[in-house]
Amino acid sequence: MQDNVFTKSILYIKFKDENYLKDYEYYLNCKESNNLTEDIKQQLLQFDDYLQNGIFTTPNRFLYVLTDKCQLKCKHCYFGDNQRKNEISFEQYKHLFQKNKDLIQYYLDRGFEYVYPKYILMGGESLLHPEIEKITEYTFQNSEFVKFNSNGLLINHNICSIINQYTNVKSKYQISLEGTEQYNDYIRGDGTFNKILRNIIKLKRLIPNTEILVSFNANTDNYQSIYEMAKQLKNVGVNKLKLGRYLKCNNIIHPITTPQFKKFIELTDKCMELTDEKFSIDDSRVYFPFKGCRCYCSSEIQVCYSNGDKLLCPRLHIKTGNYFNDDIRTIANNSLYWAAKVQMSPIECLKCIHHNNCMGGFRCNTYYEKNTFNHKDVNCVFMEIKK
Repeated sequence: MQDNVFTKSILYIKFKDENYLKDYEYYLNCKESNNLTEDIKQQLLQFDDYLQNGIFTTPNRFLYVLTDKCQLKCKHCYFGDNQRKNEISFEQYKHLFQKNKDLIQYYLDRGFEYVYPKYILMGGESLLHPEIEKITEYTFQNSEFVKFNSNGLLINHNICSIINQYTNVKSKYQISLEGTEQYNDYIRGDGTFNKILRNIIKLKRLIPNTEILVSFNANTDNYQSIYEMAKQLKNVGVNKLKLGRYLKCNNIIHPITTPQFKKFIELTDKCMELTDEKFSIDDSRVYFPFKGCRCYCSSEIQVCYSNGDKLLCPRLHIKTGNYFNDDIRTIANNSLYWAAKVQMSPIECLKCIHHNNCMGGFRCNTYYEKNTFNHKDVNCVFMEIKK
C-alpha cells in the first residue's frame, strides 16, 4: 500500500532517519509526477494535509496499565480473565516514568512543540495494585497532572490523603459506569451501581478539590438509559459525564448501530438541559466533526500495558513496541509512524466539509468493524459533501 510508504517517509522528514530515505524519495517523486493514479493522488493529498496541518507535539498523555487485577468480571471486558497476571512493580514504574521523560526530550531535540504531560493510572483496577500508594506519591511528586481511572468500588484513604497533600498538582478521578442500575448491574454484577454512587458521595467529601468524572460507553442496550443516569450522577455530585461508544470485544455486548447512534445524539441533546456550573457533559465523542475531536491515536498519547508493551491507544490494542525492551529511538519511530497512518483522513472523507475537524472520526471503532483505518467512522451521520 502506498500509504505505508508515505507514512514511513515521515520518519525521514521529522527524524532524518536514513533507514527511510528511499520512502522519502518515493514521496518526492510522487509529488513531481504527472502520471499518478487517482488512488495515489488521494493518498498523497492525505499525507500532504497531515504534514501541513498535523500538530506535532511531545506526548501529552502517558497511560499506565499498572495491573491486570480486577475484582469484577464484566461481560464485555478481558481484565476479569484470571489467566492475566501482569503487573508493573514500583521499581519498573520509576524506570518507565524516566524513560518517558527521555522520550519527551527526544521529541524536543527534533523540534516538536512541548506540552506538559498528563499521567493516568489505570488497570484492571489500579487500586488493587499492592504498591499503588508508592506509585501515586511518586507520580504526584514528579508531575503537574494526575488522573485515576477506577471502577469505583474501592476507596483508599491513603490515596485520598496524597491527593489532598499535593495541592499544586491538578488531579482527576474517573469512574466508569454502564448506564442506570438495570444496565450497569447486568454487565458488572448485582449491587455495583448503588455501591459506586455511594462511593462517589464519599469521594466528594474525601477529595473535595478533585474533579470527579464518570465515563459511559453506549452499546445497543444501555444508550437508552443515558438521560436517567445523567440525572442520578448530577444528584450525587459528579462534575463531568464523558460520553463515548462501546467497542466490539465479544458477542455478548454489541456496539451501538448507526440508527441507534442517531437516537443517542437526541438523548445527548436532552442531557445538556441538565448542565450547569457544577455539572458538565463531554459530548465531543458524539459530535466529533463539530468539536475538533480528532482521534488521539498518535505520538501524542503513550500507553504502557502491564507487561511493558506499548499500545497504539487504550482502546485499540495494537502493539507498537515494548518499553522494557526497545530503545527511545524505536519507541519514537513507531509512535510517529502509527500517528501518520492513523491521522490521515480516509479517502471517502476527503470530500466531506468536516474532514479537517474529525479526520475520519474514532478509528478504533472503525478498525474493529472494518479491519482498516481507511474507512469513515462506522457510525458517521454527519457527512456533508463539498459543493
